[in-house]
Amino acid sequence: MSLLIEFKKLKRTGFIPAILIGGVLASAIPLANMSFRSNIYLERSESSLQILFSANWNPIALLNQLLMIAAACILYQIEYADNGRDKMETLPLGQGYAFIHKFILLALSYAALLLMEAVALIICTAKWLTLNEEFYPELLRNLGFLIILALPSVALMTVISSACRNMWSSLGIGVIFLFTANVIPSAGFPLSVFPFALPFRQVYLTKASEISGYLCISFAETFVFILSGVVYNRIRRRLQ
Repeated sequence: MSLLIEFKKLKRTGFIPAILIGGVLASAIPLANMSFRSNIYLERSESSLQILFSANWNPIALLNQLLMIAAACILYQIEYADNGRDKMETLPLGQGYAFIHKFILLALSYAALLLMEAVALIICTAKWLTLNEEFYPELLRNLGFLIILALPSVALMTVISSACRNMWSSLGIGVIFLFTANVIPSAGFPLSVFPFALPFRQVYLTKASEISGYLCISFAETFVFILSGVVYNRIRRRLQ
């Protein structure tokens, strides 16, 4: 029920239009790339998905991350507007549970982005490359890997947004973290597990022996960030 309430709060914000428009723009990247540069990729020997991911995933992942940063800021901006969150602190409602529900909304939004982009990849493969029986299992495996690796950054951004009353502060912190992830070298394992760097990693560029490690670290980081967010919100309420 609380998740439904959180969703209803979004009707008067730009959250849903931002996700839909952003998803369309991200989905247009591989379509435009293949439309104008298909001759570059048609002679390559890799699988269709590997070609598409290697050519398009970095800008898609960057746009997805920017959308999640903006979406997290919107989720908590509506709470802080007109001191709404301070008034809610007087009600018998757990802000820790509200935090978890907001994280779930963001995670579902990221999954929706991936589904929209997956449709674009299917169209590209059917039109320009080879759509065989191995394509869909490979696509599902990639989508599962990508959604899990995105969870730490989504959780961390939810924590940041819950702690910042000013939307521009949380937005600035998120953008700084995102571009830091693009600046730091990601070849080494310690730096590659930075939450905002994980969503840029692809299955094809990850050794088979390292995939389980990245998945475990992603789950661990997500758990730590969610726990810290719940604890922070409960402490904040007691200090009001």
